[in-house]
Amino acid sequence: MDTHWNTWAAALVALCALALDGCTASVGEPVGVAEAAVYGGENPIVWGDDPDEDPNDVSREGACQRLGLGTYELKIDAADLVDGATYPLGDGAVTVHVYGGNTTLDFEGSTALDAVIMKGGSGGALIYVYDPEATSGTGLHTPVNPSGAYAEISHVTFCFDYEVQVQKTAETSYERRYAWTIDKQGSVSSLLLSSGQLSPPIDYDVTLRARFADRDWAVSGAITVFNPDPTYDAIIEGIDDLMRFPGGDLPVRPDCGVTFPFVLASGETIRCTYAATLPSGEAGVNQAIVTTSGLVGGGEARAVIGFGEPSRLIDDCVSVDDDRAGHLGELCQQGGSFHYTLVAGPYEECGSSHEFVNTASFVTDDTGASGSDSWAVHIDIASCAFGCTLTPGYWKTHSSRGPAPYDETWALLPRGADTPFFLSGQTYYEVLWTPPAGGNAYYILARAYIAAVLNGLNGADLSSVAGVLAEARTYFASSGPTAPRGALRTRLLALAARLDAFNNGLIGPGHCSE
Repeated sequence: MDTHWNTWAAALVALCALALDGCTASVGEPVGVAEAAVYGGENPIVWGDDPDEDPNDVSREGACQRLGLGTYELKIDAADLVDGATYPLGDGAVTVHVYGGNTTLDFEGSTALDAVIMKGGSGGALIYVYDPEATSGTGLHTPVNPSGAYAEISHVTFCFDYEVQVQKTAETSYERRYAWTIDKQGSVSSLLLSSGQLSPPIDYDVTLRARFADRDWAVSGAITVFNPDPTYDAIIEGIDDLMRFPGGDLPVRPDCGVTFPFVLASGETIRCTYAATLPSGEAGVNQAIVTTSGLVGGGEARAVIGFGEPSRLIDDCVSVDDDRAGHLGELCQQGGSFHYTLVAGPYEECGSSHEFVNTASFVTDDTGASGSDSWAVHIDIASCAFGCTLTPGYWKTHSSRGPAPYDETWALLPRGADTPFFLSGQTYYEVLWTPPAGGNAYYILARAYIAAVLNGLNGADLSSVAGVLAEARTYFASSGPTAPRGALRTRLLALAARLDAFNNGLIGPGHCSE
């Protein structure tokens, strides 16, 4: 009814000015039409342009449209008005309940009403106006008759019209862009090696982390307007689209492909599209407002503006490589780590220093952005003048007892192979041949110690294990072969591992060619 309200308001002002008793209009309340005003008397009301027209407007067909109360009407005479009955009304229906001696009415239905005219049998009428339109009402009654009671219902007229039906969509989008950092760490930063010696394995960890920023928020969609009026065209004066946010409104100009005013024929549809960029990902409401003139009312529709997962991910994955280890793998979004080992050397030049540098790098999957980080190990090469090393297996088989050819290095011990080994009660030779039953750390360390001592007597440079040998000697000088436990056992095994690396040529002057 909104497009007819100005017409009705002007008529209502005139009606109230001419009515004998005056009247007051408010939404959902009756507007009184005095009997004298309707049927004649000193101040008759004439509706329409023809002054000779029958002034009984509320009784004649088409009263709703003439009074500006609605385009269409359903008039039910008292004879056809049944309590609890349902009547077709436009695209829907209305159910009525009559009571109070056929003077009062309630209604409910599916069609929105602009007004209800309650005509009394004595000639007066009350007009109930609804703005906004209503699908239900209670306590609607006729005017008071001369006896002081409500007049019996002569007829009831339901006034209604059609508004354009508006639908809209709001599809949001935004971009999430990732930025990556890389960090490379190594297990050592310096080593002492012999000429031609490979380093022990160096552990590396490469960690990549990602952070993201969102941008390019946008919304787009369609607005469809349908004219459901079965008779009249809708005159569309304009279509406004507003993005409503807590901080303010953002108007958007829809593209409808037509100029306004535009005549939308009965049963026809017009479709508009729109697109807008937004300053942030704030939630809001998109409201389309269709303004009309004429007999078909305007309408509106709303759609929520909400942002879920990003519509596009930029640089969310990276490919990671190492210039020495090769391709490490792929990582996405949350980042992660890679662990690997490398071996440095061999370097042949004695007494020299070297930098073993390797670099891990990444490249993003979309823009090709890259980054890298390096780790350097400083390597000193010991003097080449001091021999090479042999394993415990070599020394235990090359004593004077065989079975392999005798290595005269044994003779450099105070009593050769029979030299007592500290507090063990055994000789060097016997300790070498004693299996470390149950993983006895005493014998594990002793075997490695004896081989290292013989290697030193054979001319190998002991500088890389000098501290280990000194700590082992202190232990053997105060302890027998009882199997150590706990932290002591752990420490002895660590010393043994260092001496084994020396005897096998992994550190120190390197392994001899037997």
